[in-house]
Amino acid sequence: MVVTPLFILALVLPVTDWEVDGQAMTYRELWTSGNGAMLAVCLGLYCFGAWGLAARRHFSRWVLVTASVAPAVFIAVSERSIPWLSFTEAAIYGIAMYFCLFRLRAVQLFMAGPGKSPARRGV
Repeated sequence: MVVTPLFILALVLPVTDWEVDGQAMTYRELWTSGNGAMLAVCLGLYCFGAWGLAARRHFSRWVLVTASVAPAVFIAVSERSIPWLSFTEAAIYGIAMYFCLFRLRAVQLFMAGPGKSPARRGV
């Protein structure tokens, strides 16, 4: 929860070069290629979702599911096409996140709060 905001800060400040998919990129290349924006959005969603989940905010589970498929959506919008493998991986990851965050009994109990039944909170 603390590392993600620090990583976003390191991402937006021109303090280092980056490596994306095994390719070295300067700060300028990272942002002009669209990878910087994609990383910033995805990290922001994960950070927002993690903080919300810790606060037991029910919307945060949907933010985390959305964050898991956001890279594939970003690629599809920016490049007008998406490799099937990337789309399949994103879909599987999104489905797995959904089942973990919405169907696991332990998560339902956590979201209901201490001493409360998940049925009363509409989980």
